Amino acid sequence: MYSDAFLAQLAERIHGKDEVSSSILEEGSNGEFNRTMPKKYLNILKTLVASLLFLYFYTNSAKKPVQAPSPVVESTQNLQKVTRVIDGDTIVMENGDHIRLIGIDASEIEPVKNPKCYAEEAKQYLTNLLENQTVSLEQDVSDEDRYNRKLRYVYKDALFINGELVKLGFAKQITYEPDVKYESLLKDLQQQAKKNNLGLWKECK
Repeated sequence: MYSDAFLAQLAERIHGKDEVSSSILEEGSNGEFNRTMPKKYLNILKTLVASLLFLYFYTNSAKKPVQAPSPVVESTQNLQKVTRVIDGDTIVMENGDHIRLIGIDASEIEPVKNPKCYAEEAKQYLTNLLENQTVSLEQDVSDEDRYNRKLRYVYKDALFINGELVKLGFAKQITYEPDVKYESLLKDLQQQAKKNNLGLWKECK
């Protein structure tokens, strides 16, 4: 994948020209110097390049937003404006409905004087993302919880908000049957957050 000449140049930058040139440069038949790569440097640099590529793709995977797992129905009945964010998993709509995001659980913001770990960060993130924004809502099986909050999956354009909160470590995955449509997806996203040591998985140990 990488030529010996390219790797030789990398070796010179890493180890210095004087150290490498004595073992790498050989005089060719035409009087010019050709670059060759000793096995020691070749193996080291191949390993280094492979490791850097792996690290790049692994770390950038966490930056990709969670796309909607199912088609979002964008109708005048389904689109609503968010007027207030209560905490990391509950929002208030323009029509007065309180929406509890399905399948996730963010730290409680109450009591105000002593909020639970990462509660304020989760609320602030959701506020920046959704306040005064128009979102789409998707129902699973249940319509409301015992507190009369509407149970919904929330989308901003094609961004799956429930999943994004879990993936970035602002909320944990939680299962309340029978609303389990995206349970598997949310569990996978939580594993990613744990592996990447994000959000509450880093700060709330």
